[in-house]
Amino acid sequence: VTIKGKEIEFQYRSLGWLAKSECLSLATDYKTTGERDSNGDPQVKAVFHIDVWKAEVLKRILVDPPIPITDQLLARLPEEVGIQFDSIIPSPMSLEAVGEMGKASGSFSEE
Repeated sequence: VTIKGKEIEFQYRSLGWLAKSECLSLATDYKTTGERDSNGDPQVKAVFHIDVWKAEVLKRILVDPPIPITDQLLARLPEEVGIQFDSIIPSPMSLEAVGEMGKASGSFSEE
């Protein structure tokens, strides 16, 4: 990442499955619309906040950053710096965000 003409290196890892779910949860608000469905239940809409998604993902994928990644720092980043991080932030709805898919095996039992 280039900041004020100086190159700063950041290491990052892929976003794990559970971390992705947590970031999605933090970035999503559920609000009632004020209307009711045919059963009389309140209708709810989901509002996704991409800014929260990007901040939460960055805090989880950057490995030992040279500067602490805080909400305050991320809020102050100039656009030309922020867009450099966009290439490593996965799409919130893609499977590739959690890494390569492979086979898994195992068993589960309740005792």
